[in-house]
Amino acid sequence: MTAIALIPVDLERTALNGPGCAGEAVAGRPLLWHTVQLARRIEGITRVVVIHPGAQQVAPLIDGADTFAVDSLDDRWVKRWHIARRWSPRGWRGGLGGATVFDECLPAGPLLQAMDHFKAEHAVLLRGEWCLLDPALCGQVLAKHLEAPDAFKACFTQAPPGICGIATSRDVLSQLHEHHAAFAHILGYQPTAPQADPVGKDVNLPIDSDLRDTHLRLIGDTTDSLALIRRIADELGDDFADADADTIAATARRISQFPELPDWIHVELTPRRQVTGPITPQHYVTFERPDMDVDLAGRIFQQLPAGEACVMFGGLGDALLHPQWDTIVQQAHEAGVASIGIETDLLCDESDLTNILELPIDVVVVRLNADRAETYRRVMGEDLFRKVIENLQSLFNQRNRRGNDLLRGLGSSRTLRVRSGNSGHTVPGSVAGVGVPWIVPSMVKTAETLGDLEGFFDKWVHLSGHALLDGPRCGCGLMPEQGVVCMTPPDRGPCRQLGRRMSILSDGSVAQCDQDWQGRGALGDLKITALADIWQQAHQLAAAHEQGRYTQLTLCGSCGDWHRA
Repeated sequence: MTAIALIPVDLERTALNGPGCAGEAVAGRPLLWHTVQLARRIEGITRVVVIHPGAQQVAPLIDGADTFAVDSLDDRWVKRWHIARRWSPRGWRGGLGGATVFDECLPAGPLLQAMDHFKAEHAVLLRGEWCLLDPALCGQVLAKHLEAPDAFKACFTQAPPGICGIATSRDVLSQLHEHHAAFAHILGYQPTAPQADPVGKDVNLPIDSDLRDTHLRLIGDTTDSLALIRRIADELGDDFADADADTIAATARRISQFPELPDWIHVELTPRRQVTGPITPQHYVTFERPDMDVDLAGRIFQQLPAGEACVMFGGLGDALLHPQWDTIVQQAHEAGVASIGIETDLLCDESDLTNILELPIDVVVVRLNADRAETYRRVMGEDLFRKVIENLQSLFNQRNRRGNDLLRGLGSSRTLRVRSGNSGHTVPGSVAGVGVPWIVPSMVKTAETLGDLEGFFDKWVHLSGHALLDGPRCGCGLMPEQGVVCMTPPDRGPCRQLGRRMSILSDGSVAQCDQDWQGRGALGDLKITALADIWQQAHQLAAAHEQGRYTQLTLCGSCGDWHRA
């Protein structure tokens, strides 16, 4: 059975929509060169093929490997899955729709073209920036697939992103292409086709728990991950080229540093909401902060690395209640923010719904908190369930009509562009996508909402592809604890959010975390201090956590949410 390694690469743009990195040097060679050399060592592989946009010249970067030029490595369907990965880049699976790191290798169309050209029936899928992959691990995954291709249609392992590819067949890729699907549909939860989690099946190659639990992105496609890879190369020296997955992961865990900037930035445009029921902070606390100043918002976005940061507008309030929310969203896009989301109660008029779809918004989180009108009235304090459902239906219908227009060539053909660094140079962004934005109903799990939970989750996963269930927050004592059971582990550890998220309040102060509703432990004020300087305060906070000095910190000593990612 002929098996080849397929390596899609775009020199201008990563799968996460950042500026292209495959040509960046590590240990004196381009990332792509390392990936190709390692792929050649995968046992069972007969050929390594680099798939690239036809206008790009990759030959100088790969030292003679086979190349296959295609019109594009993008399509209107796969944009949805690449967006999902931007919001959960550190895990092999997770986030929106259960998207996997292997979905970053899609769309399937170009992969199929290459397999047909080289007459291959099986493949290991990688990406051009995966310069730390373990050939032995990839070979084991491929061998497992080839043992019984009909039974083991897609074999994988739970290694951190960038360490191991997925082994699959032409038939599987053909089905993904035909049905506009992703590996998330095979390896994730689908209410319409329930199955045991594939991680408990033979398609998953078991690995050591230390390797599995390395929560780092080991793909050279972000500022932080590229810097980490270079440190790993320097640390290992002459052993870098032959290091296995365990060595790479152990080295990464030992030398990883506090990120230059967070993965997510939560920006509160206003603390106001139209609902103030007992499930909301506004039921217990009066927030007198002003709405965010538009000029301040623009200055914040200009301080973010282009094509990397994800910004979620919401915080404690409803983003759509800011009178210039649409202007601020556009500012964020023009500054090069990689992905934009909004949190809302969706109690808006039709013009706002249209605006959501016309603006470059990737994710809309709708705080629904109920599956029945009576539950909504009890927890949200207003009899507005029907209004939210009607708005959700309208939003879905408008989005689907736009998607159909795009597929028929009737929609906008504009290509978004993002800034590269501070030079003002732009790189192509992905084309407008079908199923974008993600529409994600959310529910806070409390004793009052527990009866609605199962129906809520299955219905919305089926209808929208993802539903968000979250534990209740209390703002470190500002509202009563409403959890069904206490989920806090008995042994205290460092907060899992530190280093990953930043919460900016509407007055420009940077909260200590998303539990710091009043800014009592504020790390700084963006009106007078640069974002990078304030982030250094978060670094010091994380260091204190690593040393176990929780009780010495504002809010942290009494917090029970430190275990939530």
